Amino acid sequence: MNTELLNRVQALVSKVTGKEAEFIRPEMKIDDLVTDSIELFRLIMAFEDEFQQRADYKELMKIETVADIIAYLDRIR
Repeated sequence: MNTELLNRVQALVSKVTGKEAEFIRPEMKIDDLVTDSIELFRLIMAFEDEFQQRADYKELMKIETVADIIAYLDRIR
C-alpha cells in the first residue's frame, strides 16, 4: 500500500471528521468514519481540493473502505 497516500488520506479524513489520524486504518469502512451525507460530501470535496482531481461519482459509489480510497487515488494520479 502506498504509505504517502495513506498518510494524506488519514490527514484529510481526520480534518473532516475530527477523528484521530493514527486510528484511521485501511480496513475501516467509510460509513464508520462519517456521521452523515453532509460529512461525506465534505470529505469528497476535501479530496478533490487536495488532489486537484474531479471525483468520478460512479467510481466513488464503489468505495467502501479507506483502502478503496487509496487504490482509487493511486489509479487516477
